[in-house]
Amino acid sequence: SEKELTYLAESITSRNRFDSTWLLIGLGDGQLLKTLLACTTYTGQWKDYHQIVYVLEPSPVILQIFLKDIELAELLAEDRVRFFIGPDCVDQFIDYLTNNQDAPIPGEIINSKYFKRSFYQQVNNSIGELNDKIRKESELLLAEIQAYYEPKDRNYWQKHFNSGSPLRVMGLSTRMSSFIQYCGMDFVEGFKDLGHQAELLIEKDAHSRLRLSRILERINEFKPDIFFVIDHLKEEYSWLPNNLPYFCWIQDLLQ
Repeated sequence: SEKELTYLAESITSRNRFDSTWLLIGLGDGQLLKTLLACTTYTGQWKDYHQIVYVLEPSPVILQIFLKDIELAELLAEDRVRFFIGPDCVDQFIDYLTNNQDAPIPGEIINSKYFKRSFYQQVNNSIGELNDKIRKESELLLAEIQAYYEPKDRNYWQKHFNSGSPLRVMGLSTRMSSFIQYCGMDFVEGFKDLGHQAELLIEKDAHSRLRLSRILERINEFKPDIFFVIDHLKEEYSWLPNNLPYFCWIQDLLQ
């Protein structure tokens, strides 16, 4: 009903953050998806930014009905919507999140009235299990990283930096920024021009997110000599090893 959709819109708006990722269980008549998209359309300063919305629908028949409505069918063209259709839609969804490390994991779930709470619980449990798996993998990676940097004290770095050997420089930034992402890119290119290896960890597109597990995996592979982040102090990243040289500069007054 219109009253229910109004209540839903208010609930979504109150819960939504600019970096929220939403999951809708069930297409229904399409009005829930339409409302969800309307309430999560970002209009702020980062014009390339889009919030991902996932949709699980166990019944292909519902999708066929959905497609007959031209207005609703247009929602399928939204490039920020990911559909998983069929009786195995939950397995499809979890496989997608598992095999796409840049895909954000939903923190907000809407269960349409067409599904029993048991189905919602199945979905929620599957996401929880995936989060547990990623957390355990991150813990193992973190242990390897800590072990690598632990013996590298101040004397080691002094000798290394004075040796003149090419450095491995890694930075962290985000597309959810109006300017600092480009500063980070320029900084990396400057190091490359000087003969060093350098890379910037940043979302691959407007729909992606950098999971901590992905950041740790890349640190473990690249083993940087220097790690930098603009506008953020090292103490904000408890997962960075103490003996990894870190530098930053404050470029903007962040709220």
